[in-house]
Amino acid sequence: MSFIPQPVWDAPGDATPGAAVGDTPAAGDAAGTPAADVGAGDQNGSVAFDPVTAYAALDEETRTWLQAKGFDKSPVELAKAARSQEKMLGGAIKVPGKDATPEERDAFFNKLGRPDKPEGYEFKVPTDLPEGLPYDAERATKLKTDLHGLGLTKDQAAAVHDMYINEVVGGASGAAEKQAADNLAAAEKATDALVKRWGPLDGDTAKANFELADHVFNGVPGGQEFLTELTAKGFVGEGKVVKSEAIAVFLSNIGAALFMEDGVLRGNPTTVGNPFVDGEGENVTEQMRLAKSDPDRARSLIAAAGKKPSDFGLK
Repeated sequence: MSFIPQPVWDAPGDATPGAAVGDTPAAGDAAGTPAADVGAGDQNGSVAFDPVTAYAALDEETRTWLQAKGFDKSPVELAKAARSQEKMLGGAIKVPGKDATPEERDAFFNKLGRPDKPEGYEFKVPTDLPEGLPYDAERATKLKTDLHGLGLTKDQAAAVHDMYINEVVGGASGAAEKQAADNLAAAEKATDALVKRWGPLDGDTAKANFELADHVFNGVPGGQEFLTELTAKGFVGEGKVVKSEAIAVFLSNIGAALFMEDGVLRGNPTTVGNPFVDGEGENVTEQMRLAKSDPDRARSLIAAAGKKPSDFGLK
């Protein structure tokens, strides 16, 4: 694209007013410069702008850009645009290069809005944290230092802190829910196994075994500490509910041995629902089941009832 020379009217030196340029040669200036270089004067005496002459040394692409921006009509607009651009660049933030000094990087981050020191960050301490999950102020302080090193602004750092808190709370809640579900599943599994071994949980045999196990907690030195440890590990639930068949059987057998050893079980067998005792507590079906499924347990109860294991087919 090329420029079309603009006509100059009433140029000094024309023989006839209104004649087009070229009809009469224009006079040079005092230094002998041709009129084409200076530009012809208008009727007010000012010098007319000739883009063809002014931009002749520029390449075609640059001249096209000038025309698209409207700068081909007047150098005044071009000068204004250049000045405005210079002001804008002067206020721009220069991104530090890979060889920038720590001071240059600090200046850059601070100009973006980072506080001068990590203490300048303001974190909102949550008030609705789950029980057992306290706010870790020490970790929050370390987080401030880390985020300051990354150059985050106050708002950005606060947002990262809040996202971190939400992630921790969500993870803790999810873990607690999973643990509760796992505990319930373990309890149900243990219950099913104990029912198969001891019969219904509200039956005499099951009650007797649970009472024997409970004696370990209450009658043995260190039993309460042992109960606390089992509870912390998840083997015993609220109300001393044993969630492991193996532990329940083990505790029951220990309790039976202790009862037999100190004579409590032998002296008062009905207190543990012994199916081998005479009277209302006798249960032949349970006797046979125990003799077959748990001979050791059956022997203990038979001895507690003052009878002989051989009477029930046991040695």
